[in-house]
Amino acid sequence: MRFILFITFLTFGNAVLAQQSYNTWNFDGTSREYISYVPSSYNASTPTPVVFCLHGLGDSMSNFYQIGMNAIADTANFIAVFPQALVDPLSNATAWNSGAGAFGISLNPTVDDVGFINAIIDTLMNHFNIDETRIYACGFSMGGFMSNRLACELNGRIAAIASVAGTIGGELNCNPTNPIPVCHFHGTTDGTVGYTNNLFGNDAEELCEFWRSHNSCDASPEVIDIPDAYSDGYTVKHWIYANCVEHGDVELFKVIGADHIWMTPLNDINYSAEIWKFFYRQQLPAEYLALSEKEEAFDWNVYPNPATEYIIVQTANPNVVHLELIDISGSLKKTEQFRGTTQIQLSNLSSGLYLLKLQMEDGSFKVEHIIKN
Repeated sequence: MRFILFITFLTFGNAVLAQQSYNTWNFDGTSREYISYVPSSYNASTPTPVVFCLHGLGDSMSNFYQIGMNAIADTANFIAVFPQALVDPLSNATAWNSGAGAFGISLNPTVDDVGFINAIIDTLMNHFNIDETRIYACGFSMGGFMSNRLACELNGRIAAIASVAGTIGGELNCNPTNPIPVCHFHGTTDGTVGYTNNLFGNDAEELCEFWRSHNSCDASPEVIDIPDAYSDGYTVKHWIYANCVEHGDVELFKVIGADHIWMTPLNDINYSAEIWKFFYRQQLPAEYLALSEKEEAFDWNVYPNPATEYIIVQTANPNVVHLELIDISGSLKKTEQFRGTTQIQLSNLSSGLYLLKLQMEDGSFKVEHIIKN
């Protein structure tokens, strides 16, 4: 899938470096990366929203950073996060395990990208005051497909999604538990991910029909013509579905004559701005909220704690357990997989407080604080 942003990663001045960070850590046995942007308006005493921005096939987090969501974050006060997809060996391009595909073929089908996004949320909540009822995801092309996968599978944490030129993938079985607000943007002459005859998933209006039906909205939308203020060759029709269930808004921006692009402030609509306007109105109901630490019914024991040279970790869970030891700055210090019992050496670590996390095969986990003397 073609993308339209070709700006290389920039070197920022000291004032911005304090706000933007490049993050890497081991997830599921693989080094994963993301960029986070914390606006200067961030206040640790105030719960703050998060917007995930997912790049397209073959793109990168640093390139997709240029959609300008960080500039909106400066005034709207949210944290913008740009994760990096892994390279798919079949296509030799970065690709999300989004379910986009056909004839039984999709890219990176064994990569746990839903778990990766979920783990970033946990990490952010460990370091910032995050409003867990206002975590959102948007994406372009394959990133749009991935945003829809999050709506299907992570709607207990993601409060709303917006997809640009990416629908529900043809290889994805979408069975969402809860209603979730969805806003979709698509050009009618998109030659990569077709508005109709989409080779990789459902068509744009079929996507809206899926979410309209799931969220019990009226069958026919109100259609608003966006003023044609720029001579950009496009006109925009804004579809708004009414009378949806609580927390179930569905909208479509149908861009007549547009190809596979992300609209900017030089067009009749600015996708990044419209996405935030949609997100701003959405908040995850308390009854949908998934616990950030799912409690698994298994016994475990960690001793000694406080510790000096080592700790012993025991669990009655018969399956493989993934262990991580993280310092207070969020840096991963130890990682391993084990069954039953393991001993973790601490003698080479500095004194202080550490977070011990045990994750099960179903994605649930438990955590405990370890004091190293």
